[in-house]
Amino acid sequence: MEPRGMDETSWDVVEDLQFLLASDDQLHDELSYVCDLLCDSSDASPSPWDGHDESLSPLGANTRGGAATTTATEHAPKPKPKRIRAKVPTDQTSRARQQREMKELRLQVDRLKRQLVEVSYAQSQRDDASTWERAAHDENRHKNRSIQENDQLRAAVHEHTSLISEMTRVLRKKPRLTPQMDRTSEAWQSCRLAAHKALRVAAIHAIADKQLAMLQTKFIRAGVFDRPDDLIRARPLPQVNGSVIVEYVYHVTLAAPCHLVGDAVWNVFNGSAAAPGDCAGLVDGAVETYEFLDRTTLYRTFTKVRDEAASGRHAVNTAHSNALFKCYKQNDQVAIVWKSVLEDALMPHMTNGAVHDESGWCARWLMPTITLSL
Repeated sequence: MEPRGMDETSWDVVEDLQFLLASDDQLHDELSYVCDLLCDSSDASPSPWDGHDESLSPLGANTRGGAATTTATEHAPKPKPKRIRAKVPTDQTSRARQQREMKELRLQVDRLKRQLVEVSYAQSQRDDASTWERAAHDENRHKNRSIQENDQLRAAVHEHTSLISEMTRVLRKKPRLTPQMDRTSEAWQSCRLAAHKALRVAAIHAIADKQLAMLQTKFIRAGVFDRPDDLIRARPLPQVNGSVIVEYVYHVTLAAPCHLVGDAVWNVFNGSAAAPGDCAGLVDGAVETYEFLDRTTLYRTFTKVRDEAASGRHAVNTAHSNALFKCYKQNDQVAIVWKSVLEDALMPHMTNGAVHDESGWCARWLMPTITLSL
């Protein structure tokens, strides 16, 4: 036995061995049988008392036999009750430890990936990096982010393949951006606005931020990124679904201070440059509203209702052109983005009319020659 001062959780070998022997009923019976045989053999063997007269004390002989039997019984291992081992907590099992280790490894991998992206971005933003080098790093970062989002979606769908089709449809949604956008993330991705004011504001800013992230890519595809000469072009772009998008490109050099050009363009978009009473020049049946979320964010709605009589039937045709506009200012650059809103919960009749769909990006930056790209 170990001293009492040692750790109580140390292993008592003798006690555990007795417990193991006593817990096996068959082994216990065999040991008892062996002990009985030893006792019988000790009674039959000569003893120091055999030289004395048995008649001196017959009671003494019986007493000696009884003492021998009692001694044999004391040396036989006594059965002990089975100890009830306490259940190990679930979080202390080897499987739980392995899961924790795997989770920590995944977190370390994600952390290293983020550090690698940050280092790559820092290198691309160094002073001696060329414009195209920075653009290439930005495009590569956007591509990796899209691939990561795609992998997350595929993993989520694969993990929940046993769920019903409705749950599968929900899991195919794109990753959530912010907690307040959880209930409407799919809606704003489709350019739909909710009725609740807080959700509308969050959706408008999210749509504008997404448009801003696409600005450089759109300029590269349009052929105006870092372009030295002017370009004005309009061309149709057939789509896979059979529709046609008309693209307008304006890339011009203006002999004006760049900060004044950016402010002037934003004033045109937000209606500040309009002369008083211009709203009265709208055609009959047209209604236009301006909703300013802040000094750099605007939601503009336009509705035109026209009554027509065709084949003796009276018909009402409605056209909607709702769009959000946002101006971003950073250092010597100004970017203005806009995007049409296809559905608005506060205007349910939009689903019954024609809806205008348009996206646009406008940027100006300080260069040896002041250039405005639209």
